Amino acid sequence: MIFRFYWMIFRIDSPFLNFQWAESKLYGFVSLESAILTVALIKMGATRSLESTQRSLQELQNLRLEKIQKIKDNYRVLWCRAFFGALFVFLSFSLTSIYLAVHKKALLDSKSSWYWILDPIAAILGAYSNFLFLPVHALRAHAVAREFEVFNEEMAEADREKRLVNPHVLREFGARQIKMFEYANFLTDRMERFMIWAPALSILAFLMASYVVSE
Repeated sequence: MIFRFYWMIFRIDSPFLNFQWAESKLYGFVSLESAILTVALIKMGATRSLESTQRSLQELQNLRLEKIQKIKDNYRVLWCRAFFGALFVFLSFSLTSIYLAVHKKALLDSKSSWYWILDPIAAILGAYSNFLFLPVHALRAHAVAREFEVFNEEMAEADREKRLVNPHVLREFGARQIKMFEYANFLTDRMERFMIWAPALSILAFLMASYVVSE
């Protein structure tokens, strides 16, 4: 994937802002993003961060007044959305690269003597990285948002029932809120470097994709 990024960005010689330029830069950015996600997946497995996430979320769930909430804890709809969204990305990456390989091309407007052989391999690996990482990140973010939503609802109910005048109840809500913010800040810190560049890179990728489609 790093080699694909290098090839698309530095080896494709094309006039500035033409179709081939936009196409190569779009594929180059996607390859770099896929390489970063691959590193993140490897690190996620090496550090067992998913197990740590599960333990942290279980601790937050144990602090609820009502431990199990069927509606809030139902992930079926989110699972379906995440799966089909990731599947769309996977198929888009894979089928595009296969189409280009069948025509012995690296880009729609460019033929390659040998690179077209390697390109589908890198593209499909990148698609697989996105297919694995994006749903995991979506589910993790949703789980944290769910705990904040449950907390706000339970605190509002306690306020209506005048239970917050009890110092013990108020301390429990305060300790629970601190735990939630600690975990949310932990996740935010881990994504901070990526999120600094994500808006600019996302806008750049969107503009290039729009240009490719409009040509």
